[in-house]
Amino acid sequence: MAKISLILKKQNYFKNSMLITSSVLFIFIVVSIYWINALNKEYKHQLNEFEKLNQSYDEYLRIQSAAMKQPEDKSLNLDVFDRIMIARPQNLFFDRMKLSKNSSLQIEGITLKPLEIDEFIHEAALQGVKLQINQVQKDNDQQVHFEIRQGS
Repeated sequence: MAKISLILKKQNYFKNSMLITSSVLFIFIVVSIYWINALNKEYKHQLNEFEKLNQSYDEYLRIQSAAMKQPEDKSLNLDVFDRIMIARPQNLFFDRMKLSKNSSLQIEGITLKPLEIDEFIHEAALQGVKLQINQVQKDNDQQVHFEIRQGS
């Protein structure tokens, strides 16, 4: 009988070790599943935060690119004054020449001969400046006052 009891003890020991091993394995599996779920939730939370930050950054870039695409102030081309002075006849005098970013060139002046205005406009056209007569008046002193604007 001693042999039988020894065999039973070995089988009982084997069953106990299997029970302990399966318990440890079960606990390991449960802890692993819990840990994987926790990591999955953290990943989803971080992904959501990343997407929000990505959208806000895209919006920031869109605003910055829109600000950069605004038209720049166009600079004034003062070369037109040189061309006007080259085209000016000798007896044609300018009282005022105005050029701004918002409006085209305006010239006011005086001459004794009205034909000099036409000659001036023709010479300016040859210089590449298109001018149009806006107003012409003759005063009591036989002087012709004129106003010319740059045409398109």
